[in-house]
Amino acid sequence: MCKLSLLPTALLAVAMLLHGCDSDTESDGPQNFLSTSTTSFGDSSPDNLNGSLTSQWPASIMECPGTSVQTTPSLSCSQYDAIVNTIRSIYLQLDTVCTATNCPQADWAGCVLRVAGHDLMDYANGQGGSDGCLDLFDADNAGLPECLHSGHHGFSLLDAYQRHCSEISLADFIVLAAEAVITFSREYATGGTVDMDLRSNFRYGRTTAATCTFAEGRLPNPEDSCTAVEDTFVHRMGLSWRQAAALMGVHSIGRARTENSGYDGWWSDAVNSRKFNNNYYASIVGKGWMPENLGPNKNQW
Repeated sequence: MCKLSLLPTALLAVAMLLHGCDSDTESDGPQNFLSTSTTSFGDSSPDNLNGSLTSQWPASIMECPGTSVQTTPSLSCSQYDAIVNTIRSIYLQLDTVCTATNCPQADWAGCVLRVAGHDLMDYANGQGGSDGCLDLFDADNAGLPECLHSGHHGFSLLDAYQRHCSEISLADFIVLAAEAVITFSREYATGGTVDMDLRSNFRYGRTTAATCTFAEGRLPNPEDSCTAVEDTFVHRMGLSWRQAAALMGVHSIGRARTENSGYDGWWSDAVNSRKFNNNYYASIVGKGWMPENLGPNKNQW
């Protein structure tokens, strides 16, 4: 019998990202793109549409055709699966081509993970975290409105959210969406085998925040490298260094783009960047890197 549990606390609201992954990885050879600094979640959206937004907050642009749920009252395993399947139907419509310059599934999944990550990383002193809120006018969130609302490679999470917004809060939905794309990306890594059970650890009950002005300046600066990891994940969120290192594994999916973050490139390579495996870590250890300056306050390897 499957039963999902109510979340007792908002802390570690995307704890599914801490699940380890130690299976074999596959390399596509010499494509060794430069990696950004350690704390910038994959900014895989190709265009920055933030300037065209009319609303600053996700709760305002993620409109529900019915009555939206602010706090998920209950969620069954079948409801969880239905939401995942809705998101999967969107994911499968993305072009499956994956080259050094074009990999829509990696880009879209990376954008979804970046939404969840940026939502999470504003947590401090019992405030913020995975509440479905981030400042879409903030330059650090450039590109995120696309997979949320306006359409990234022609598709957005809004299409899925509107089908389930009367049963799940936007805050819970974003976490669940991140789990979904991790699952799809993991299936690419295993050849279709399902070896991760994120559903059993999912907790519902997050309340969607209409605004979050308090979050300004809380996202880690990639230029601060390990200091930013320590401040954000260890000090503010209470993770161990081992957990913080595991959380950095979300960089396995997607890439950085200059027009969004000022950084550019895959953290591993194009093929592996749509697979949830450990190639991100293997690439850090096993590939040769050199520093590159992309402009004022923008340095990468």
